[in-house]
Amino acid sequence: MLRSLDLPADVVLDLPRLTIVGNLEFTLENHQGLAGFSPHELLIITRSGPIRLRGRDLVIDGVHEGEIRASGRFASLEFGSAEEDHG
Repeated sequence: MLRSLDLPADVVLDLPRLTIVGNLEFTLENHQGLAGFSPHELLIITRSGPIRLRGRDLVIDGVHEGEIRASGRFASLEFGSAEEDHG
């Protein structure tokens, strides 16, 4: 938490909040959109840069305003910088 404001960093800095349950369930809050999807890769845009989830049998379970939920067998998770091209 940011000590001076006593607020969570993701709220103050507009950062994504990521929850992963094992290598089977993935939830990302505070995203800017979905840039790509296949059964092997999910590419999500955030203010801090792209997030790439790789694995097999990936399925998007839900896309709501500010939240994406996915499941499958996850193999890797990569964080890019905001300056990276997300294409």
